[in-house]
Amino acid sequence: MDQDDLKKANTRRIRAAGTARTWDDENVRRKRITRHTCTVTCNGVTTEHDSVHAGFKAYGLPTGSHISFRSRAKIDGMATLEHEGLTYLFKTFPKDSNIVPTPSEPKASQQLKGGNLKGDEQTADEQLAIVYGVMMHAAGTGLFNATKARAIYSHVMASKLKMQLRTFTGKVSRAAAADPEAKLILEHFHRIQHRLTLLVADHMKSGPDVAAFIEAVRRMEQVHIVTFEENYAAHRAKGCYDAAGIELLDWVDLPEDVRRTLYNRKLKGSVSNAKQYAV
Repeated sequence: MDQDDLKKANTRRIRAAGTARTWDDENVRRKRITRHTCTVTCNGVTTEHDSVHAGFKAYGLPTGSHISFRSRAKIDGMATLEHEGLTYLFKTFPKDSNIVPTPSEPKASQQLKGGNLKGDEQTADEQLAIVYGVMMHAAGTGLFNATKARAIYSHVMASKLKMQLRTFTGKVSRAAAADPEAKLILEHFHRIQHRLTLLVADHMKSGPDVAAFIEAVRRMEQVHIVTFEENYAAHRAKGCYDAAGIELLDWVDLPEDVRRTLYNRKLKGSVSNAKQYAV
């Protein structure tokens, strides 16, 4: 065994001996075996996490510093961390205490929530604020990364809200206009899934912003009509229509029979402004 290995072995023995001595202390033992949840408050928004470490990960904080910080937070019940100009207040609670408070929502979410209104009585913005609150709470648990949190909107709620949010731009690809009976797609040319994932990732790091989320969703829920093949080509070209070889035409320039077919097949019951294009 070389000198470095010998030093490491001696260090482990010393630590083990110290652990054995302190383990006889009832208070020390209780602190070590008790698991803690925590809440993190930043910019007036509080989220709940399964552990201090999960809180560090959710906000993109340097995890190498969480060990000593966690000990202080568990002993004192709370601790404050300054990072990149922001203040993070951690409060810890034993997992068996059942005293972890319900995390507060973003103020904008509280204002938009609409009290006890049913889903069909709430505005689109009120429903988006609720969805965003669920997304950010999920992200705060440490179990959801930005992609999974974004999927709560794109894969669970988007179809429910499309008749309030999704809008047709009045643009149709030349290929779709040439064959309106082909397999066609309402194409999100703003690359909504990719860009919302980036937005959620940014909010996980810098803090929630429900107004920015609502504005982004409304802007990115615009769609063109393209063919299935063009949709795939646009995806490969990262949204660049020129690179994908997609040429767009104005709705008003299409023959009436083409517009009627496109309206019945792709717009009616699928976009919020379909009536503007009824033939």
